[in-house]
Formats: sequence, structure tokens, C-alpha cells
Amino acid sequence: MADAPTDHVSPDQSSDAPAALPPPGMEEAASGVRTTADMLELQHAIIENLPGAGFVTDEDGRIVLVNQRARLLFGYTRDQMVGQPVEMLVPERLREQHVMHRADYNAKPRIRPAAANLTLIARQKSGREIPVEIMLIPIVTGAGAYTIVTVRRRKDAAPAG
Repeated sequence: MADAPTDHVSPDQSSDAPAALPPPGMEEAASGVRTTADMLELQHAIIENLPGAGFVTDEDGRIVLVNQRARLLFGYTRDQMVGQPVEMLVPERLREQHVMHRADYNAKPRIRPAAANLTLIARQKSGREIPVEIMLIPIVTGAGAYTIVTVRRRKDAAPAG
């Protein structure tokens, strides 16, 4: 009987923990060892080419990487987002609850697909609230645990004005 698929990047990992990846700069390719500069370029290409607005948070919920689509969607610059808690993108009335949801997620990280049946609201820099779909993907590196977050405006949402 075949094993059931897991939500994790690597099938050889336990289903209770996200896949561990080697630290940046330590990966090997058929042609040899990749340099740190190569890995930084790859990291930039991955985050910028996510399908939609995307960013990466650390285990404390601080934004560590952000793509241009996220900056455009939320109205912030990279410098205004990086280092800030992800709750900056959550309406104030929901922030305390979001911190608890984030703690629950971190206790058992897993891929959480975007679900159209969830009513999720994000907050732009202007204060405008927008309905969104959010996907979470946990990753673990030698530097710690992170979450890749992709955000899309709900299809039924009106354009920002």
C-alpha cells in the first residue's frame, strides 16, 4: 500500500515537522557547490516570483522578506515592512486574535492552502480593509523556522480605490 501524501516539502520527513533545508550557501548542485551570492539571487527570484503578493515571516511573526506585489497590495515600502510584525497587515481589532492563531500555527506548522470559504481581512497602509485569501507554507532552515505567506485579493473584492 502506498504511503499517504504529506503537506511537507520533503517526503522523507516526519508528518509532524516541516522539511529541513540546508542553510543558504550550503546546497550542492551537479556542477559543484553554490555560492552564497547564488543562493541570495535564488532567494530573491523565488520571493519575487511567488504567485501574487508574498512575504516570509520568522517564528516570531516578523516579516523578513517581501516581494513587490505585496508592497503594492499593502502600500508599504520594503523598509517599512521588513522587521515588522505581520500583524501590521491585520486590522487592529483582529490583531490580538491573530497573535493567538499564529502561536497555534507555529505549535504545529503545516501547509495551509488558501481557502475561499474563509473570511480573511487584511489592512493596507491607508487603513483600508480588503478581503484576502492567504496560503501558509512552513519551512525550516539551519537559521530557524519560517513561513512563506502568499496573499491574493478575493476575486469577489472590489479594486482598491
